[in-house]
Formats: sequence, structure tokens, C-alpha cells
Amino acid sequence: LMAYFYILCFGLLSAYLFKTGEHLDWSVLADNITSSFSKEALTVMAGSLDPGTFLYVPVIIVIFIIFEVWKKAVSKGIQQNKHIFKFIILVTTYLFLLLIPIDSYDPIMSFFRTSINYYNNSNNVKATFEETQSTFINDGTHFNNINIPYAQKPHVFLLILESLNTSSLGKETNGIEHTPFLNNLMNKSVYAENFYGNSVQTAKGHFATMFGMIPSTSGKVFTKFSDLDVESIGTVLKRSGYDTSIFSAYHKRNFDNTYEYLIKRGFDRFQIVDKYLTEDEKKLKFGWGTPDHIFFNKFPDFFNEISISGKPQFVIIKTSVAHFPFQCVHESDRNIYPEPTKFKQYYANAINMTDKGIEVFYKKLKELGILKNSIILITADHAFPMGEHKNYHLEAGYHEESFRIPLFITWGDKLEPKIISRSFSQLDIAPTIIDLLSLDIGKNNFIGESIFSKKTDNPQYLIQPYAKHFAIIAYPLKYRYNEKVNTEYVYDLVKDPMEETNIIKSISEDKLAYFRAHLKRIYLHQSSIEKNLFWPQGETTNSFDSPK
Repeated sequence: LMAYFYILCFGLLSAYLFKTGEHLDWSVLADNITSSFSKEALTVMAGSLDPGTFLYVPVIIVIFIIFEVWKKAVSKGIQQNKHIFKFIILVTTYLFLLLIPIDSYDPIMSFFRTSINYYNNSNNVKATFEETQSTFINDGTHFNNINIPYAQKPHVFLLILESLNTSSLGKETNGIEHTPFLNNLMNKSVYAENFYGNSVQTAKGHFATMFGMIPSTSGKVFTKFSDLDVESIGTVLKRSGYDTSIFSAYHKRNFDNTYEYLIKRGFDRFQIVDKYLTEDEKKLKFGWGTPDHIFFNKFPDFFNEISISGKPQFVIIKTSVAHFPFQCVHESDRNIYPEPTKFKQYYANAINMTDKGIEVFYKKLKELGILKNSIILITADHAFPMGEHKNYHLEAGYHEESFRIPLFITWGDKLEPKIISRSFSQLDIAPTIIDLLSLDIGKNNFIGESIFSKKTDNPQYLIQPYAKHFAIIAYPLKYRYNEKVNTEYVYDLVKDPMEETNIIKSISEDKLAYFRAHLKRIYLHQSSIEKNLFWPQGETTNSFDSPK
């Protein structure tokens, strides 16, 4: 049985390697164990296995069984007591190979080696409360960069779109634009052209966006650190007189403990769209949620319910259906590729559907009569690699295409359209909202900067939790540290956008020290998360009445 189990494991791990180009890292399973048994997650996992490779497994097992029945080939090889010494030497040698720091071509050895690293983190940066307060808690004065007068508080809508890449904008096929509405909106928006998702995982992207904090390098904050005492953008806007809500296209609102976590940290309600769907519309749901154009078409039903309070509304709107493997678009809605056969074609159809959904959203706000007095921010949970480095999988990606997402901001005629070329990230969204509203929020845990800030020292922190690649962007320079092999890289993203030439030996000692100091800041932040050091107990106001 052990031999057959080994063959099965070897086949699965090899199928993953041939599909993604990377060995499976233990953290991929450990960080997603709470959601691994949902139908949607199983679909994602199946999409990460090369079927041709895995088909060899039953063939090999059948051959073993035939030879076992015929010649007792397997059972004859079982070690007898007199050979126990050889067996011990074999096991000891294998354990030694597991522990030495060299790459292995054996997928099983590589997998178990990452499990050892996962539970035996070599990082020795340990935060104290004083360090955390001085490094990550600020007084809020640096948010006052733009003063836009308004007679009535505007509504604020933050759209977090599933898997929207910066690179998908402006593309066309046979004269058909993939994202026609967003392409046009770019000319009417404040648009950040060098904007980053802080990680490759939805849960981490949501945490960075809503809490303005560096995502955890190990595990999901919503599940692994569910008692973390921090404040969200919902917390501060609620204190400032806003109703705060989340409107989601995914039908499981507590997936990854999201509902329980957010409802205790500044959000009045967390509503899924299913409540407003007709029976026919429910039949059009696919995998991770409701098609985007249907989802946004239902937003007025939700808004009319919450707006009876008379308060200004802050709503985070989350799409979900344009999710890997992107085979989510019904035949009647395939505007780019009517009969897709390739990964990029499926993605193009999915993003086109998202684009049409955003267009519906703007039309609905106009029909509601609130478009002119609404701040709308449009971004993504994370990017998705499209083969730029022969990679189509988030867990294996650490180049620019795995992190670059767009950010659009509109506010009626109050914001002059412009393109911002300096680099920013999801950490900067909460500070930007605070800045636009000219709020005085006092001490806070938002470590980013408003995109309207003139401050030049605003590094972006990129977390690839699976392969343990951590990057610092000081545009146009990008520093990347591969923890697995303890190696550093620096790239000039303007001269070398494909990150092919490591220029670490040519940069100044001061610049290298700067990058290393911010790498240490990532580890310090992680230690602060693990020890729950951001606020003294009871100082935050992140507990509210029962969820609605």
C-alpha cells in the first residue's frame, strides 16, 4: 500500500509541476485548508494539474498490481529484519537530503522540504509593542493633501474586481476592445498607471485594501489571525457618519471567515446578491458567483434598502465570477471569442464581461440620481499572470504581471482627469479615501499614502506567500528577496520590464540598505500580526452591534 500511495503522491505532485512550472509548496495547502473542500476551490485545484501527466498514475499502478499478482514483485521487495540496517541508512540519507539547502528535482522531496520551512521560519525579527507603534501607527496628519469642498458628504463606492490586470486594458481582438468602457473611463478618471496589488491572493488583497496594512506572509489574516485588533476603512468612515456595507457577488459570505471578520471591524452589513436574483438569474450563476452585468444590475435594489437611513453610504462591491480558470461566460455573452479554446481567450471573455458590468453600474448610479455626488474607486483583488514568463498560475508567479492592477477614481466633476505615474498599491486606497473626504481620523493603522500625496518615499510591499518571494518597489527599481534560497535581486522596471537582468551589484550601498530595511519591515509587520501588537487591548472601536 505504501508503494501505491507513493506513486499516487508522486503523480499528483508531478502533474502540478508540469502544469505550473513550479514544485508544489506546502503553504499552498496550509494557507487554503479552510476553503479547500468547496466545489469552487476543487475546480481551481483541478485546473492546476496537468491531466496528461496524472494519467500515468493509474497506468503505473495497474502495472504494479499485475506484477504483484503474477510475480509478487512488490511484496518480495519488502525489507526483512536482516536488512533493517540498510533501510535505516536509506531513510537517514533521504532525511539528510531534505534538510540541506539545495534545489531538488524530486517533487516529493521538494514538497516536504517546503513543509519543514513553513513551520521552521528562519526569520528572527521579533516585534515589540513599542516598535509596532512607532513603525506602523501614525497620527493621520499626512493624509491632508487635497481639499475638495463639498456641501453634502458624497457616497463612496469601492469596486474590488476579480483578477483584473492592468495589461488587459487597451487590448483588442479583430477590432473589438476587451475593455471598452474602462478604456473610455481612463480619460475621465484619476488613473494610477503603476498600481500594485500587494499579494497574489484574494484574501490578502482584501486585507491590504480594507485595512491599509501589509498582508500576512504566512496564512490568511481573516482565518489564521481572526482576533487581530485593527481598524478598517469601514471603521473610520462609520465614525465619520457613514453607513458601511459590503455587497458581494459570491454566494458564500463567510468564505475564509470574511463575514465574521469584517462585520466586527467597521461594517454594518454584508449582503450577497442572491437575495435579489430571480429564479432565472440564479440559473446563470457560475462557479464563484453571479455574472458581473447581472450583479451590478441588482445594485439599486440593495442601495434602496440601505439608503433609507439618510446617511451617506460607503459600500465595498466585490465581483467574483471572473475567476480562474475563467470559463465563466455564457455563450450569449462571449463577445471577444465566441468559441474560446485557450486560457487567454477565456480570460478575455471574462474581463469583457466585467467591463460591461462596470458600465451597468455607472448607468444605475445615474438612474438613482447619485452619480455626480459619488466617489467611485475601481481596482482589483489581485492580478493574474497571462504567460508573460510562461506562467499562468498565481501561486507560481512573482514577476510584475502577477501584481499589476489598475486604479480608477471618479467623483462627478470634482476631480480633474489625470494619469498618475508614481507607483502606489492597495495599501494607499484607504488613505486616498480619507484624503478625498478631508477627514481628521487621528491615530490609525493605515501605513500607505494618498495617491495625491507629494511624498516621494512611498515603497510598495509585494507578498508572494507561496514561493516566499518578497518585493519592495521604489519605482522604477524593484528589489526581490527569495527566502527559499536566500537570494536578492534588483531590476530596473523601465529599462528591463521583463526582469531579466539582476543589477544588484550596480546599485549604491545606500539604496541596497534601504531595500533591506524595508524587507525587515515586512518581517516586523508579520511579527506584529502574530503577536497582535497594533493597538492596546480595548483602544480600537472595531466592535459594533449585531450584523444586519
